[in-house]
Amino acid sequence: MCEVLLIERMEAPCGWVKQAFAAKGCKVTRVLHVNQALLAMRQTQFDLLVLAYEDTQACLSDVDRVKSLSVLPLMVLLPDIANKEETSVVGTCVDCLVSDAIPREMLWVEAQTALASKMASY
Repeated sequence: MCEVLLIERMEAPCGWVKQAFAAKGCKVTRVLHVNQALLAMRQTQFDLLVLAYEDTQACLSDVDRVKSLSVLPLMVLLPDIANKEETSVVGTCVDCLVSDAIPREMLWVEAQTALASKMASY
């Protein structure tokens, strides 16, 4: 079973992300702040870290924090309307960058790609 840590910083909660992973048999721990995520990472072995953010700058800052402390595959979900220049910067820092407009059934496919790419680098 894949264990997913979801950091969700969106005005409208994206419960569909949790549901999409749960439908594939994943256990999802959902937190609202990177500090909570860092605490959870000390207590549980996760397989994948997912950041769902509305603010690209806040996301980039938290990506930097998380990457400095973890080697987990990192998937980021940003709004489709996000600034393309900022989004491309985030994309270079993570294993997988997807739009929140992604079809739900494709979320798991993208997550598997992130997991596989991280495993291949070891």
